Order: sequence, then structure tokens, then C-alpha cells
Amino acid sequence: MRYKKISRSSNQSWGLLFGVVVSITVISLLVLILMGMGITGFVVVNPIPPTSVNLTLTDSSYPTQSSVLGTFSAQFDGPVDQQTDYYATLNNERYSLRLTQALTNQNISYLISSTAPEVESTASSTTLLFPGRSTQHFTLRLPRSVTIQNLNLNIHGLEEQGSYPSFLKMDANRDGQFEWEYLGIFADFNETFTLPVGLQEQQENSADITEQPAYYCELMDLPRGKDFLVSAKYLPLQSSSAADLEIALFSVSGSGSTLTGVGGTDVCDLEEFTASTAEYRDCHLTLDYPVQGNHLVCVHNAGLNLPAATYYELSRDGDQNSGYRCGAISNGRATCASQQGDFFIKLQNGIYDGELSRQVSLLEGGPETLLRQKLNEQLRTCTAYGNFCYLTLDFMSETQGAIYLDNLDITYSDQGTLVHERNFYTLSSSTGALTHLAGVDLTTSNYTLTLPLELLDILTPNLTATQTSRNYTLTVGLTPGPSTSTSLTVTSSNATTTSYTGNFTQDIVFYQELFTDLLAEHELLLTVGGFKTKIESTLQSLSRYVSLSTSTSNTTNTSLAQLEDEIMDSLDSLPQYVASVGSVSFTPSASTSDFKDEYIYPSQKTDANKQRLAYLQQQYAPEITATAVEVVDFTKHSTLFTVVQHSTSALSGAGKMITIFPASFASSLSAVSFTEDPTTTLSTSPLTVSWNAADLPATMTYVVKGNLLSASEDLRVLFVPETIPQQTEQPRTTCGDGVCSVLVSDGQKIALEDSDSCPADCGGTGDVPWTWIIVFLVIAIVAYYYFGGMYKGPGNFQEVLQRMKKSRSTTSSPKLFTSSNDETNLRTYVQNALKKGATKEAITSTLLSRGWTKQQVDAIVKQVKP
Repeated sequence: MRYKKISRSSNQSWGLLFGVVVSITVISLLVLILMGMGITGFVVVNPIPPTSVNLTLTDSSYPTQSSVLGTFSAQFDGPVDQQTDYYATLNNERYSLRLTQALTNQNISYLISSTAPEVESTASSTTLLFPGRSTQHFTLRLPRSVTIQNLNLNIHGLEEQGSYPSFLKMDANRDGQFEWEYLGIFADFNETFTLPVGLQEQQENSADITEQPAYYCELMDLPRGKDFLVSAKYLPLQSSSAADLEIALFSVSGSGSTLTGVGGTDVCDLEEFTASTAEYRDCHLTLDYPVQGNHLVCVHNAGLNLPAATYYELSRDGDQNSGYRCGAISNGRATCASQQGDFFIKLQNGIYDGELSRQVSLLEGGPETLLRQKLNEQLRTCTAYGNFCYLTLDFMSETQGAIYLDNLDITYSDQGTLVHERNFYTLSSSTGALTHLAGVDLTTSNYTLTLPLELLDILTPNLTATQTSRNYTLTVGLTPGPSTSTSLTVTSSNATTTSYTGNFTQDIVFYQELFTDLLAEHELLLTVGGFKTKIESTLQSLSRYVSLSTSTSNTTNTSLAQLEDEIMDSLDSLPQYVASVGSVSFTPSASTSDFKDEYIYPSQKTDANKQRLAYLQQQYAPEITATAVEVVDFTKHSTLFTVVQHSTSALSGAGKMITIFPASFASSLSAVSFTEDPTTTLSTSPLTVSWNAADLPATMTYVVKGNLLSASEDLRVLFVPETIPQQTEQPRTTCGDGVCSVLVSDGQKIALEDSDSCPADCGGTGDVPWTWIIVFLVIAIVAYYYFGGMYKGPGNFQEVLQRMKKSRSTTSSPKLFTSSNDETNLRTYVQNALKKGATKEAITSTLLSRGWTKQQVDAIVKQVKP
């Protein structure tokens, strides 16, 4: 046998070469981590939204057309989507900025890690699974800068464990605005009317409708829907003529006394009748896709070639200039001028089941032009890879289920040739993500980012001439990611506001308004925290102080100085403000196991009825909002609470509402405070309570101590009608839809299909992904060799760790404040005191006496300008 001799020097050379390669790789990664802003790396990571957000305003009151100031903070526990937006909404106005631009403006370094997308597979169809209320996505690939001319797609709703997707929405560019929405099957009309603002039905006059092609309209804020029962009050004068009164709908552009109505092709016919006085008559206006917001709802004589005459009298009031008269439609538009008084036009919006259990097209959920426009905008600005853009579209469902997408047809022109793209794409790499912020590695550490609201240029709205102030809700957040909301007061420019000055005599009004507002807005919360009684006692002392200070004689033995000392001592244990520290919104799900015999009515205890009740919850279930709030007292000590709210209006007749609390949220009735105490405690494990539907307030609130946001998402709210509607549908299955359907009942899975009844859905096994298994094994072996210490050459793991520790130790520096809230609160105090004329020396002396350090006070005083 012949042997080949291998020299020792050759082995050493290969070992040295391997060591050099590993060292260069590791050092290159470290350089990228420590470098400045905007560097693009090559590590594939999975971005996750921030876990919590917080909002602090500099002031609670602002004049009109002024900038809203404050800070927004978010905690990141992992890499962040590169496309994340920093945004705010106020009075239906949205202000947004790409997060990377906000970081650049604040000189905060960041590192982007991404890889060029690689197509893993293409297919003419795709299936998206929703495990519950969630968002799933699909990807399209198109050449950059082409213009989409036509877009078609079929969407099939599929059953998943007895549940279909519901209230499906599509977001084409991940901006939080939905370009497509499926409402479901129309069930009925809401019993509540939507009225024009200012309509006075007790002040009835009339307007003549002649043969002229005019429209008599009201500007109305329509609820979301595609079916409206529109009512108008009118009197036909010539019922036997060819006159034809109808309702027409216009979208609106412009504002003020002159508007432009766009459309007018969506119409329904009003009844011709014979009567001596005007009567309300209605017609069903059906649209191709959902609409919402301001629209002109009009009455119009559609009769053709009519002789000059008055054909109808339309009722109206004589109160204000708020109705509109529009001329004839020309090129899809009509010019509309304001009229004296409101016309008697009102409507009821449709109610839908939301369930998608059939095939629908894009046209059933929104105008194809809107979706096409959003995709074309992305094609003009996207980052291209090999001249291709990869566009990700999100679908959101409110419930568990699945959708099957097929018959995709995107038509675009490529140098004069019409091209049809009919494929969905699956990519093997992740989208870009921020892996480092301010030098912090988000893959191993968390980081709290604080951004000023000034970056968004939020302006307070104008008020009407008769308004001196108005409360608004400001929402600030990240998308994708959570948001938080707070209230602020907008005052007219000539109004005055009360602020804290630091002088007790001058601050009496400040304290009175502060505590009165806190009680008005957070009474239940303050009662749970034990603050309400203390606040009421202090308010009495403040009123007594005012009475003594303005009286000519003091008939008591208490001096003003003594009373002031008592009040100041009591302030330490009183709340200074209440702030949100995070919130979640969700719609609870239900299964047949939730409807225990002792919870429901005697006639409903069969399995079939429990299935019907579970199905009805898809229509009844309210959106629940849980907010974690902190009550901060004047000593800066904070107490955390969780406030949960939802509507209670699901049932129109007799019945009851049941709330089931998870043990991690509340284990006893005494741990929860309610807007209205429950009628019955049905169970103590888990805590389950119920109310009679007739006794419920419009909104139910639960308050518990502690931050229990994560636990709140397991809370369930059930509505049980005394009589189950007969049209309740039963679970359905479709063999061949790719889903092996089951129904969850009493915690058990009941097979609705099996390998015998539907082998197409329930037979066979999946392929084993050997390629990925081999890749992961290779990576694991290399990582074990390097990180396990087996490699001892240049650039080994221990050597790299020592360099990193040395680098970090030279860059660390002490922080003046233990939290961003402390810094924000101190800055707010100094700003308010300076506005009231207090000197910096007096402010410094006061703050030092209250426990702030000289370094903290000096730093803030230097930053804040009078």
C-alpha cells in the first residue's frame, strides 16, 4: 500500500489561513457594529415591533395653530423593521416620518442589516393562515418604474378549525391605511340614524324640487359600510307624472360654502306616493365597495324631458347654512353651494357578519384604482434588486381562518409591450432591519428610544368662533408597532390657561383645576388606588383656604400659614398626573367550551345551541382596549394600573353579558373594580361574572392594580341573547379546499373531515426540508468549533471578547437621570416656572430643596430658554 506523506508545515499553513479568515470575518462584523449611521450589513434577522411605548406632553393645554411639544419613547427588545414609521394623529390629521429619518435628525446612529432578496419559489396561488386576530402577507415582484394598468385577484375564504376569516382588510404599503376591506354578508340596518350636523326636525319648512337637474344635499359623516337605508321627508305633488325622485351619493372635494361633488352614479329610487303632507320614505343605497367619512347625500329629480313645474316639496329647517344645492353633473363632477337650513335627509348604516366564506374579487372590497395607485407609488420609490422591486402586501383578519389567493393578473407596459404578471413570490431572505441603535445591539440587548414630538410638526387645530376650548385625543406610535394616546386641550388664541408657578397663593387655582380634572377623567382609577378620598379632602382644604384668604375676619383658630402647611403636606401623597405607558387592542375569540351550562339559559344547553352561540360571537364580540397607566404623585412615586374598556351594545333585546377573567389578570372579585358591578358571579375559578343586558352602561370599564397588559389579552367577553336568532349559520366544510376542518367543542377537537371522507384535505404527509436541515447542521458545527473555544488561532473568540469589553469600558459614561421620565418632568417644571417669571436662582433653590442634584438642575436650566 502506498502512503502519501503530509508535512507538518503544510498543516500549520492551513491552520494559519483558517485563523486569518475567521479573524477577518469577526473583526469586520465588529467594525460594522461600532461604525456610525446608515451602514447596511448582511445579517438576516427577523424584525419585531417595540414592546411598549410612552408619551409625555410638555403641557396639557395648547393654543390653536401651535406646535405640540413633548417626548415619545419606545422600548425595543429586538431588531426593528427598516420601514417603520414614527407617526401621530390629531383631529383626523396624520403626521408621519420614517424612523430612520427621525434617527438621522436626532444624530442617533443605527445599523441596517439586510440581504438582497432571493426568490425561493413562485406560484400562481398562495394560502395565508390566520391563527387568530393577526396579519399575514404575500409578496409581488415587478420591474421598477413600470406603471400598473390593470389589477385582478380572487380571494377565497377558507375554514380553519371551525372559523372563517372575518372583516378582512388589505394594506398595500404598510402605512396603516387599508386599500381593500371585506365587510361580509349584509344582515340588517343599524337602528340608530346618522343625521346631518345641526338638523332641527322640529323646525319644518319646505323647498321646491322642479324639473331642473339639481341635487339637494347634506354633507354627512358616513359610518363605514356599503349599504345605507337613506330616508328623506318629501311630498310628491304630481305622482302621475314622469318625475322620479331618487337618492344620489357624491364623494367630496373642497371645503366651506362651495364644494365639488364627485360621482353621483350610486343611486336608489324613492317611492312615489299620494298624501296631503310630507312623509319620510326610504330606499336601500347599495355600493360596490365600502366608503366612510364625509359624503354628499342628495335628493334628485331624475325625470327626463319634464315640463316646467314643481314636482316635490322637500322638507328642511331654517336654522343654519349647512345644506347644499348642486348643479347638473358634468364630467363626473357637480358644483355645490351652501343653502339656508338643513334638508330632512338621514340614514342608517348596514350591519355585516364580516365572515368571508366564499370567493370574492378585488372590486368587492374597494376601488381597484386605489390599490393600483398605492402599488405604483411604491414602484417609483422602492429599492430595486436587479431592476426588480419586491412589494409586500398585508392582509389582516379579525378571527381565525385562512384565505386562498389565485387568478392574479397584473398588467403593465414594458416599452410598449403589455406584460401580465401572474405569480406570487416567496423570498428566502428577510427584509431590512435596524439591528443597532446608538451602538446597542438589539439582537442581544433592549434599548429605549426617546424622540421629541417636534420632529412630526404637529399643529393644534383651529376652533370655531364660539368655542373657547375643546379636548382632543393625540395618538402617537410606530407602525408597524404599538401606539399610545393622551388627551390635550386646545384653547382659542385669546384664551388663558392656568399653569403651576411655585407660589402657593398663586397656585390655588392650579391645584383646584388639576384635582378636579383628575377626578372627572379617572374617578374609577383613583378610587381603586385609594386617591379619591384624599383628593376630595384636599379640595375642601383648598376651598377653605380661599374662603379664609378673602374673608375680612377669621372666625376659626386656624391660620392661613397653618392651613397652607397642611395642604402642602397632603400633596406628597396625591397624584400629579396620570400617563399611559402602553396599550393593546384586540377582539376576543370564543369557542363552544366557553358556554357552560351554568352560564347560559336552560333552553340553550344543547351542543347545537352552544355552537350557534359561539358562531354569534363573531358578530357580537366587541373590540377591547387595555391600557397600562401610571399614577405619579408629587414625590415622583408611581403606581401602575391596567384599565380595560369595551362597548356593551351587541344585544338589541333581552340577554346577558358574561366576562371571563384569566387567573393571571384577576383571581377574585375584590381585585377588579367595575363601571357597573356585576349582577351575578358565575364562577370563581376562573373568575366569571355576568350582567343583564338591559342594565349595562354603554361602555364597561375594569380596573386592576399592576401592569397586566399581557394577561388582559386572554380576557373573554360573551354576549348571550335570551333567544338565539334562527338564522345562525352552522359550521361548513368544503372538501378540496386544502384544509382538514375541525370544530372545537368543550375543549375537544371534533373532526368535520377525515382521510376517508376527504382524502384530498386530510391525507398524505409533507416533505422533509433536508436542504435547510443540512445548512443548519453545517452552521452549528462551525459555530461550535469557533465559539466553543476549539479554535485558538488569531482572532479567536476569547480574544474578540476581551477587545469588546475594553472598547465598551472606554465609552461608558455616567447618566444624570435614572429615567427619561425624570428628565422630562424636571424640564417641564422649569419651563412652566420660567414662563411665569420665576428667576433661575429661585428655581434652582427650590429644586435643590426637593432633592434634585445640582448637576441635574444646572443641566436642565442651561437647556431651557425663558
